[in-house]
Amino acid sequence: MNQHETYDQTCERYLAAPDVSFWMKDAIKALRNRDPVDALNDAEELHRLMARRWNEQIATDNRRRRRRAIGRLAGKLDLV
Repeated sequence: MNQHETYDQTCERYLAAPDVSFWMKDAIKALRNRDPVDALNDAEELHRLMARRWNEQIATDNRRRRRRAIGRLAGKLDLV
């Protein structure tokens, strides 16, 4: 974000950018009709929710990697 831009200028730049997702553009448009405090509270909650999802995904991926590594090691040691 450019600190010299207004909120509206930043929104317009994001809406015009081809690399900004449609989901993000829809969210920006929807924010124009929201109370800023309510919208910020919702965004913070959404951030916490997605951080939880990401952390759970990382934990799942790590467990899978450990199981595969143990399986490979067990195979090399003829334990399977």
